Amino acid sequence: DAEVGLSDGAQDHFASKLQHFQQDVADGTAHDAEMMNVAVVSDILGYAEYIGMDIKEDAHLLWIADEALQAPEPQGWEQRLDPKGGAYYYHGVTGMVLNQHPLDHHYQQAWAEAPRPPNCRTLPLARSDLSSHP
Repeated sequence: DAEVGLSDGAQDHFASKLQHFQQDVADGTAHDAEMMNVAVVSDILGYAEYIGMDIKEDAHLLWIADEALQAPEPQGWEQRLDPKGGAYYYHGVTGMVLNQHPLDHHYQQAWAEAPRPPNCRTLPLARSDLSSHP
């Protein structure tokens, strides 16, 4: 099941390049502009799938995922790590704790309410289907 029209071999090739690039970023040695673009696209596609998009059917809505990834933390929220290294979000004023990014629901709703062409088969997930942010 190839995604976005790439053959399995091409997917494996890009996955390998992306993995090496991510290690270069972690090491502070990343300078490859092409790979930086691949990493950004990979993040956008990953978030799009996370909120329920079908990459092929909803390609015209990928701007929602891009916007979500660029959005600042809402006022009062901060990302923290639990003892096992998992991310969660804490609101300092209310004491509220979320396992999902505070804006995930907003962007899932933006996708769910976006107009679709008549031949589009994708349906939004139920809110309870959304697991923790990637």
